Amino acid sequence: MSERNETLDIIRIISLLCINGVHFFVNSGFYSAPVEGGEMMLMCVFRSLFLICVPMFLMLSGYLMNQKAPSKKYFWGITKTIIIYFLCSVVFSLFLKFVQGEEMTLKIFITNLFGFEGTKYAWYIEMYLGLYLIIPFLNIIFNNLKDKKQALYLLGALFAVCMLPSFVNIFRFEEAEWWLDPGSSKEYFQILPQWWDRLYPIFFYFLGAYLSKYKPALPVVANAALLICSVVFDGAFSFYRSMGHSYVWGDWNSNTSPTTALTAFLTFSLLLNFKFKKKSKSRSSLLKLMSDSCIFAFLLSGIFDLYLYDIFKAKIPEVQDRFAYAPLMILTVYICSLCSGIVVNVLYREFQKGVRELIEAVKSIFKKKPKRDLKNDSNIIRT
Repeated sequence: MSERNETLDIIRIISLLCINGVHFFVNSGFYSAPVEGGEMMLMCVFRSLFLICVPMFLMLSGYLMNQKAPSKKYFWGITKTIIIYFLCSVVFSLFLKFVQGEEMTLKIFITNLFGFEGTKYAWYIEMYLGLYLIIPFLNIIFNNLKDKKQALYLLGALFAVCMLPSFVNIFRFEEAEWWLDPGSSKEYFQILPQWWDRLYPIFFYFLGAYLSKYKPALPVVANAALLICSVVFDGAFSFYRSMGHSYVWGDWNSNTSPTTALTAFLTFSLLLNFKFKKKSKSRSSLLKLMSDSCIFAFLLSGIFDLYLYDIFKAKIPEVQDRFAYAPLMILTVYICSLCSGIVVNVLYREFQKGVRELIEAVKSIFKKKPKRDLKNDSNIIRT
């Protein structure tokens, strides 16, 4: 068994923090505030940085799972994600009923569960379940490419069909006035076909697989400099597209954005350079527990988004005044989400352990006894 890579645990833990960061913008009223001034510019930059959260999780899947082959054992593994989603849905539904006072019957719970609304952010599970089923076949494609050049061709083709159009098809070249006030209209001049943009999970999966197999080594200083440039450009561009209006949300500042892809790649590759100088069992165990609990924390974070942000917005009614508290709110939700995720993860593991022991006990009861050797059986009465 290969030694666990602590760096990947750290990447997953940081990706969860970015999830909570992105959700600050959703829950704080940021998208209704006028985009003007230096503070709003800074918030746009931080939003661009936090937006790498889902791409990073997808890249981790590609980095870790690119050798998985289609097998009965592999496909049975999907039950783990389904059980995790079910457990978190139960916790979230109990919160809605007993804390938020919402109606929650068995019928509503089942409807929400199968409609992937069992938790506030269950859309990720809906996407991931489909990705999980096709991962072995994606691996067949990737692992049968002849060399690094063909791998880059694959990434380039996917980038061209699901990333590039989101940036190219967002301008009005025929109107000079539009460039002075781009937030005034969402009618754009299309140049590239934009039908395949929902393939972005596959693009990021292959990007993670590429990093795992070929390990491109960018100098750390150059990597960090490019990352800063990418984030600042993306934030400044989003500010420009929205200035004088409330934030304009489009394909160019979402998971299908080429700048988001670049930022995610540069962040992932930069973090891969991080190594601990000394081994520590306690540190490794803690990082493993936190990392394994991230999916629970992601799904349960909606509880704290609903509860804490209601209090936060009531205490600070002005949207612009809330931005100063962004670090506090993000860290508070992060800690609460991660702690609750750890608790549910531990309960899940104990339940899993109990089920395994029960199965082994049942097997031992029904295990076939060896046939008796009548010739050597001294208890046979001979006549």
